[in-house]
Amino acid sequence: MEPTISISVFLGASITTISRMSRNSSSLEEQNRRKNCVSNAYKEASSSGVKAPELDVTGSVESGSGGSLSASTTIGGWGYGSEEGFGSRSRKCDENDASFSQSNQNSLRQSEVIALGALPFNDRDTWVKETKVSPSPADFRLKSIGEILTSENLRNIPLDPNNEEGEKLDADLLKNFFQDTMEKYCDIMLGEPCPAVKGCHIWNDCNVGDICIDDNSEKGFVCIPVKSCRISNDCNHFEACVEDDNSEKGFFCTPASISWTFSMGEVAKQLSDVLGQYEYHGDKGYYVQTSTEQSNEEFEARYLYRDEDDKWWVSDTPGERSGWLRNTGSSQTPPINTHTWQYFDPTKKTWQENQDVFVTDDFSPMLSEFSVLLSVVAYPEKWKVLGKYLGSFIKTQRWWLGRPVYANEEGRLLYHGGDEYGWVIGDRIGTRVVLRGSDLRAYSTFGWEYYTGSEWKRAYDFDETIFPLD
Repeated sequence: MEPTISISVFLGASITTISRMSRNSSSLEEQNRRKNCVSNAYKEASSSGVKAPELDVTGSVESGSGGSLSASTTIGGWGYGSEEGFGSRSRKCDENDASFSQSNQNSLRQSEVIALGALPFNDRDTWVKETKVSPSPADFRLKSIGEILTSENLRNIPLDPNNEEGEKLDADLLKNFFQDTMEKYCDIMLGEPCPAVKGCHIWNDCNVGDICIDDNSEKGFVCIPVKSCRISNDCNHFEACVEDDNSEKGFFCTPASISWTFSMGEVAKQLSDVLGQYEYHGDKGYYVQTSTEQSNEEFEARYLYRDEDDKWWVSDTPGERSGWLRNTGSSQTPPINTHTWQYFDPTKKTWQENQDVFVTDDFSPMLSEFSVLLSVVAYPEKWKVLGKYLGSFIKTQRWWLGRPVYANEEGRLLYHGGDEYGWVIGDRIGTRVVLRGSDLRAYSTFGWEYYTGSEWKRAYDFDETIFPLD
């Protein structure tokens, strides 16, 4: 902040009353009611104070000769007893009857009266007269200290204190130096521009019942309802908090992630690429199929979301009442562990009931390692082609189509390739698939095929097995 100097001072007196409440107002109506109550308490105390406003105060100081000098004066009182009357009346503005006793125990007075300048009298004219005798600064008008750096103010100040007749201070030079330094102060002292003057402590215009929190927005703060995820979130570690103005708590908890569970059936064959794990995105308000490969040219996002009627859908466009899966029941959170989901059959162009698919938030994680083996003794020529695509595959941090991605020592990947291939092994996600397998489980020993360069052949022709490692 730039140094300032007072260019005008207004002398006078003021009185300020403070009333502390045991809790914040919960509404604008309650806030206004409290203001009116305290205002009335002040008016009643002012008019009913005892008319004995003068108190004698005597002080003494030691004189230089060893004697004592005394002085006596009379100061005004706020209608003696008025402060106590105001305190007792303003306490009634607080709904908590025990708050006054609690504040006394904590050495905190519930009401205070602060006078600036002459102590006030019940009679306004007397107070005005007393203020003229004993005024105090009540208001200021400030300007930059650079305003006093003028030729008129500095023309008689010598540049060299030992040569009063010599060159005088250059007002313009000093003023320009001062202003330039102030503009670059943070760069000079902090090594960076000054932070913007904003935030809750500068300008808080939040409504009653909201809490002000500093952020990086233009205003420097955001107003958060007390009943909100950021203030009173009691969701557990496995849940995400969703704002809801219509609920009593102001929010509800939804699973942080869910997984589609299914058995052998039409859904697994037709829609395996839209199943797997979905994670809730609070900034979007819906679930997104887990993936770390958004930059892959084969990537297509899938979403799980509810419509305006609280019915749930899975599609590639959030908000649309269409897609691959739906649940016709109404609920705030995804219907868990119920066989009420339907899938869209593109061949029949109708929605089909299916008992093979449901959603769960209590699923077992995928195994951390798989082993892919080949009977090298029986088919040594196959090893030359497929050897780099075999061995132990360890789970990585990568995800594709809602399933984790595995990698072996050669950098080959085991991942779910979607409806056409199921689980596959290849060089990169979406390209050069060498082995493809079951639609459902990476550790299935049935249905695996390898690519000869021109056609796919069943893996059992050369005794290949794939199984999990504990």
